[in-house]
Amino acid sequence: MTLAEYNKIIAENKDVLVDIGSIYCGACKKVKPVLETIKTQYGTNLKVIEIDLEDNPQFIADLKIIKVFPTLILYKNGKIIFKKEGTADLKKQVDLALAQN
Repeated sequence: MTLAEYNKIIAENKDVLVDIGSIYCGACKKVKPVLETIKTQYGTNLKVIEIDLEDNPQFIADLKIIKVFPTLILYKNGKIIFKKEGTADLKKQVDLALAQN
């Protein structure tokens, strides 16, 4: 993925949840079932993108905002409304962020 492709997805979708992690990260693997629950709950109303460090190292470097894996970023109308590093209370926090905006 390129930064241009990423920005296009963010611009074309009202709500976008981005999961940035690594296949070698134990905490990142714990996010997957939570993401599946979120995908099921919100369906087509929420675009979910999963970006893996091993497949996209340059892209992650270009973002310049990722310091910890996993990092989840929730965009609404092109703006970051929520950023979470780690996995604690992830589902609850995503639900709250989507409900507030």
